[in-house]
Amino acid sequence: MPEHVDTLRGWGIPVWVTYPRTVAEGLAMIRDLGEVTGTQARAEAMLAELQPLYERVSAQSASRPPVAAEWAG
Repeated sequence: MPEHVDTLRGWGIPVWVTYPRTVAEGLAMIRDLGEVTGTQARAEAMLAELQPLYERVSAQSASRPPVAAEWAG
């Protein structure tokens, strides 16, 4: 809803928009959100748990063939 974002910004309300499309982007969003909200320590604590899991799963799935998927949402 870009028009809503523009309206809020026009009123002087800070707006942060994100749309992570991958797990890696989601992890980066956690770090960014921690910075935006002043909760970097909490974000880093979450990432300390999530990042190794993501790396492990990525490594394990790297040799597997991709699977076709469709979204009808």
